[in-house]
Amino acid sequence: MFDLVITGAELVSSTGRLRKSVAISDGKIKALIDTGESPPARENIDANGTILIPGLVDSHVHFREPGLVHKEGFASGSRAAAAGGVTTCNGDADR
Repeated sequence: MFDLVITGAELVSSTGRLRKSVAISDGKIKALIDTGESPPARENIDANGTILIPGLVDSHVHFREPGLVHKEGFASGSRAAAAGGVTTCNGDADR
């Protein structure tokens, strides 16, 4: 049994777009399942009509902490990144 199955979304991958269900357990994608199949899951999300993309990683950020937080700090920069689909930020604070 999976923790979560997301069905109905159009998946975007490095090879193009496809329709598959995404099965997730322990916070990781465990399987891409053909549409029409319904594997057992603790939770199901019907994402029909949406596009599902991988989370983005921004490996070079400059949050303006310490100092200059009136322009952007860790909190505001992280919120902006999340709103744009970024799941991970890595970098140093401006010095």
